[in-house]
Order: sequence, then C-alpha cells, then structure tokens
Amino acid sequence: MTKKLLLSVPIILIIGVLLIAAVFAAGIAGSEKTAGAVNFPDGNGTPENPYIISDYSDLVTLSQLIAEETDAHYAGAYYRVSVKSITVDATGGETFIPIGSEANPFTGNFDGNGVIISGLTVDSNDSYVGLFGYVGADAVISEVGLYKADIATNFYYAGGIAGYNAGNISSCFVHGSVSGLKWVGGIAGYSAGDIENCYSSGAIVPAPGSVAISYAGGLVGEIAAGGALRYSYTFAEVEAEESSESAGAVAGSSAGEITSCYTVAVANADKEISAVGSGSGTGAYVFNGKNISSTSISSMFSS
Repeated sequence: MTKKLLLSVPIILIIGVLLIAAVFAAGIAGSEKTAGAVNFPDGNGTPENPYIISDYSDLVTLSQLIAEETDAHYAGAYYRVSVKSITVDATGGETFIPIGSEANPFTGNFDGNGVIISGLTVDSNDSYVGLFGYVGADAVISEVGLYKADIATNFYYAGGIAGYNAGNISSCFVHGSVSGLKWVGGIAGYSAGDIENCYSSGAIVPAPGSVAISYAGGLVGEIAAGGALRYSYTFAEVEAEESSESAGAVAGSSAGEITSCYTVAVANADKEISAVGSGSGTGAYVFNGKNISSTSISSMFSS
C-alpha cells in the first residue's frame, strides 16, 4: 500500500503541473485577445480591414500603443475614422500625447475620412508635437481637419498635423495656434516628405516665454531637399520678429519643391516677410501682403 502511494505522488504532481501550465497559457492567449478587443473593437489593421477610430479615446489609445510597442505593429497598421467629428473635452486640462515619436515613428496609413477634430490640445516640453509627432517615410495621412487646435512646445518640430513629416500628408487642414522655438508650421514643422492639397489658418507663434521663432511658416517650417509642398494655401499669421531666422508666410525655408502655394495673411509680422524665408521660393506666392505677386490664383492652379 505504501509503495503504491509513493508511486502515485509524482504522477499527481506531473498532472498538476501540466494543468497549471495549460491554464496559464490559456490565460495569456485570452488576455491578448481581450486587450486587442478593448484597444480597437473593429478591424485588424490591414488595408482590407483597418482599425476603426470612432472617438477621442481611440486616438489616445493609438498614441499609447505606438509609444509602448516593440514590434511596430500598430505603428505600421491601417486606420480609418468612422465619424465626421470628434470633440476633445479639455475642461480637465488634458493634453494630447502626439501619435508617433522619433524612437517609434508612425509609418502606417491613417484615413481621416473627412473628420474634423475640435479642440485638440498639446502642451509639451518635448520636441515633435502635433496630432502626429513623428511621421515616418512610409506613412500616409489624409482627410483630417483640426479646428480650434492649440499645439505648443518649448522645443522643436511643431505642426498641426505633424511635428516631423517624412511621409505623405494630403487633403488636411488646421485652424488654430501652433507654437515652438524652431521648425514650426501650420501643417508640419519640418517636412522631408510630400504635402498636398492642405490649408491652414490661425497663428504661428514663438514658444511660450520666447521672443523669436525660427524656421517658421504658415504651412511648413522647413521643406528639406527631396520634400514637396503642392497646391496648398494658408491664412495663418506668422508672428516673426526682426531676430527671427528663416520665417516665411508659406514656408520658413525650402530646399525642396513648392508648386502653386499661396498665402494672404502676413500682417502680424514685425519684419518684412516673403512667401519663403530662405532657400527657393519658386512656386509660392503672397497676396495682399508685403510681397505681392502679379500671378493670379487661377493661373497658379491651372495645368
């Protein structure tokens, strides 16, 4: 009897261990599935079945997922907004953490589907701020509007749609205030990618507590070589001081391509400001400002 009991003990232990391992594995699988369902109830991030963004909390979730992940799944996925308006409740002083960073850039496809996001607020002490902080080379962002946005940093790379853009931004608009020390623009602070069919209005201003702003433009702070800005316009006022370096009504500086872009608002500048502060200004025009081009808008946009 004793010998049989002794032989039974290790068998019981082995069975117990196997049962615990099976339960643990099932728990992990279940938690992963639950986490995915909670994060984005609809979609799987593919072109055929993109993740669905339906409210402000989904934007916050997307920002958090990209910041925390190590395999770039969410950063490179496809997204589509399912609603036409998203209103941010900033009564509690909530500030938005931009989607994507230099360490974890956004490289996916974000179809705004004509959405207007009202009241987006970013108040940061870091670089790379906007709805998107850092947009990678393979990213596509389209049909997103920001209304009454307040994007502010005490450092570099501030834009309404993207602080830094190396991808493709199209059919977007920004109305509001964008502020920073350097590389500040209504659509993007710095762009090495393509920006098309966009417009901005509001103000491009120095960072809080700062007097001057550098590489600031109504649409883009600086367009890098290889970057392009096409068929876009701005009503934004660039608040440039005499000490401001490379401030322009359309772009602060450009080594890239500008095609058929214009502005009508430079009245708030304390220094005489042209369409492009430095670099090549071909393709950018200022109307009703200090640098008036005789080229008509109709001829600019004819092809």
